[in-house]
Amino acid sequence: MPNLKKGDKILICGEEYQLIKPLYALKGFQFRTWLVKNILNGREYVAKMTLDPDRALNELRTYIYLKTKGYPERYYAEMVAFDHKALHIKSGDTFYSILLKYLPEERFQSLDEYLRRGVDRKTRKRLADKLKRRVNKLHELGISHGDIRDANIMVRETKRGVGLRLIDFGLSKFNDEREKQKDKERVEALAKKIINFGA
Repeated sequence: MPNLKKGDKILICGEEYQLIKPLYALKGFQFRTWLVKNILNGREYVAKMTLDPDRALNELRTYIYLKTKGYPERYYAEMVAFDHKALHIKSGDTFYSILLKYLPEERFQSLDEYLRRGVDRKTRKRLADKLKRRVNKLHELGISHGDIRDANIMVRETKRGVGLRLIDFGLSKFNDEREKQKDKERVEALAKKIINFGA
């Protein structure tokens, strides 16, 4: 990957974006993840960038499949665009990029950040149940997430309760029963952690 810096400009699908800041503490070593702003309309998005075609195409395939199968948009961060020759304007380097809808930090937090705010047990139980339902729905569609962890679960409070979205499908797989089982084990462990958080 090129050396990305705040203020740099990249070209995705012919549109220019400015790098605002790295997101999620760059926890995904396969992708560089940045908050970017479209130069023309000022809208903010998440740009995931990588030189690994397998990882990029795998995640692309998952997002397309989720969309075509009607997996509700409120369950995950929706893809906006994909470019196999995105460009770092300063260096001229090209890379794969997935552009996603941005889940604003003032409304969405990672699961761990949300729990640290001090959430009552009833809300924690609802969150754990919701996580199980989201992942079960994925499995019904034949997809394993492959990386169920705090940083890949975004939470927000709504008028109807607590919303939960899954992000980062870079390790997802299709029709792999072993991976589905691993997902289930991770979800069970995480659900216990959620319910008992702070106890």
